[in-house]
Amino acid sequence: MSSPCAPVSPAGRPSLRQHQDFRRYLTGQAASVAGSSISSMAIPVLAVLELKAIPAQVAWVTFLGQLPPALLALHAGALADRHSKRKQMITGDLAILALRTPPR
Repeated sequence: MSSPCAPVSPAGRPSLRQHQDFRRYLTGQAASVAGSSISSMAIPVLAVLELKAIPAQVAWVTFLGQLPPALLALHAGALADRHSKRKQMITGDLAILALRTPPR
């Protein structure tokens, strides 16, 4: 017998679509991934249009943008396993927002 809190799909398993916390998580992750994807494309385009960068400079900008995750992933993963995942996600998104927001 299923509980009233967990809607059941036709296959007999609880449905994640009806779970409010999962919908919040999915919406937040979708916004975060969309923002990261847009900025990873927009930064090289802005380098070309506004800074008149040559192809080699655009390649360096793109390479240097990918370098920190590659160097820090293993160390950060080991540290991340020791702390609250929710606080880490919120802190990470706020840090990305602060670092990518241009000064006025």
